[in-house]
Amino acid sequence: MPVYVTLWTFTDQRVKDVKALIAETGAAKMVESMGGKALSGYWLMGPYDGIIIAEFPDDETASAACLAGCARFGLRTKTMRAFDGEQFQRILDKLP
Repeated sequence: MPVYVTLWTFTDQRVKDVKALIAETGAAKMVESMGGKALSGYWLMGPYDGIIIAEFPDDETASAACLAGCARFGLRTKTMRAFDGEQFQRILDKLP
């Protein structure tokens, strides 16, 4: 399945109640309920509050999961499609 990297930040409203978010965290279960698989996730210091790396069957499902996460957990996200070395080599092989 394609891999997606999502960087996220708390919304202003959510950061006011961040302890409740930590208590209710169910991001991996939500990803799985939408047909994906959470590979890893981390809390971050810096301009982003966290990162999740997950597999989804397609771009549409990944987008729906990001929107669901934004609504459920009070987040703003930036999501990117990730390619492993073999996939990137196939991309390079297509260059003229």
